[in-house]
Amino acid sequence: MKSIDLSTTSSIDFESTLGDNAYGKLAVVSGVPRITIDGNAAMPQLLRAHFVRPLPDVKVKGGEVRIRYPRYSLLNWLVYWRQPLAEITINASIPWIIELRGGVSSFAADLRQVQLSGLDLRGGISHLWANLPEPAGTVIIRVGGGVSDMTIHRPESIPLEIQVRGGIGSLTLDKQHFGAMGNRTRLKTPGYRDAINRYDIQISGGVSNISIDKQALVNQIS
Repeated sequence: MKSIDLSTTSSIDFESTLGDNAYGKLAVVSGVPRITIDGNAAMPQLLRAHFVRPLPDVKVKGGEVRIRYPRYSLLNWLVYWRQPLAEITINASIPWIIELRGGVSSFAADLRQVQLSGLDLRGGISHLWANLPEPAGTVIIRVGGGVSDMTIHRPESIPLEIQVRGGIGSLTLDKQHFGAMGNRTRLKTPGYRDAINRYDIQISGGVSNISIDKQALVNQIS
């Protein structure tokens, strides 16, 4: 187990070697105000990251990277919610599972180059934005704890299913706008049932506003 304590400096650039790892897992196991993630298939590292204060503890074991932040007070969240505290690039030549626990004010992920095996976000999110890649098989995206605003762009030919427990304030799906929907909403786009490669988006806790479309926009990570 490789460990690094980042508590003694204001910012740091961190990286871990790829080695012979055939898969990766990124787990942020505590809440963080703002985090951005993207992928790069050409880089030699397993993961590269830039962290600014308050800094996390990072542990690497094989292909798994665990990031744990100190507990945030309400004042910390108010101070840091606009600032990207973690900017992470993962090696897109191997498949990845991405997990985030404990909540986040802003999660922005440009995953178009990533081989995404699963995305699990728990603890509540104020703003979620993601560009999704071409999936291999059925890829499950779980979002728990409630979301204020959620925007997802997927490849043109990829169908999906949306399951929501907790209700939706407003939904826009492939340019079709729907008003408020109650608990246990379930929608499929055309071709989902027979598709081999597809997304299954499971949301618990409710969403205020959700937008999902087939147009991958420019990189909004900043």
